[in-house]
Amino acid sequence: MQATDEYVATRNARIVLADSADGVRATMTAHWLIQLGWPSVHVLTDSAPTPERGPAPAPLSSMVLAETLTTDELSAVLDSGQPVALVDLSESLVYRKGHVPGAKWSIRARLSDSLAMHNVGMVILMASDARLAHLAALDLKLARPELIIRVYADGLDGWRKSGRPVAEGLTDATTAVDDVWWKPYDHQGGVEKAMQDYLTWEVGLVEQVERDGLIRFLKFE
Repeated sequence: MQATDEYVATRNARIVLADSADGVRATMTAHWLIQLGWPSVHVLTDSAPTPERGPAPAPLSSMVLAETLTTDELSAVLDSGQPVALVDLSESLVYRKGHVPGAKWSIRARLSDSLAMHNVGMVILMASDARLAHLAALDLKLARPELIIRVYADGLDGWRKSGRPVAEGLTDATTAVDDVWWKPYDHQGGVEKAMQDYLTWEVGLVEQVERDGLIRFLKFE
């Protein structure tokens, strides 16, 4: 429930919930989604005979793809001394936990602006989801047609598997770090204060709702 925005991306979408046990989790979640105002929420009571496992991402073949580099090719380019910018478009928290040494951090929406200050001829894009890197490559090609643009196809997992070192920390952000809302324990310092601020806000929610006067919770008969 606290991460609805990560799973339901379309406002007023029809939501169907299922769980593998007795349906209690799906029913409770449906109850709260209705309270939040989602207009069409359902619980699946019939189990699929052969449930799918794992995500089913859209195939890359349906997209216009940029030219890619393997791990060895990326390493060679970075070691060559060429004026190259390696940009990681993963979430800032993902980048903070681990990234290719020397990779800068940015977000797709500000990519062309964040690179304007760099005197480079080639930009190599990577992300925890390769589709994001390929989409960003299209954007950047339109904004900066003079650049050579490549996508690092193997990603951080491929870099790790090759035995090469991985850097940590939000070391080189090229834009404001405001892509995700940090939970209290995501802060690297002042966690106790952040948690206390959150609890203070949460305790005051009832008063905020009463003061607003426009929020209505649905009642079940």
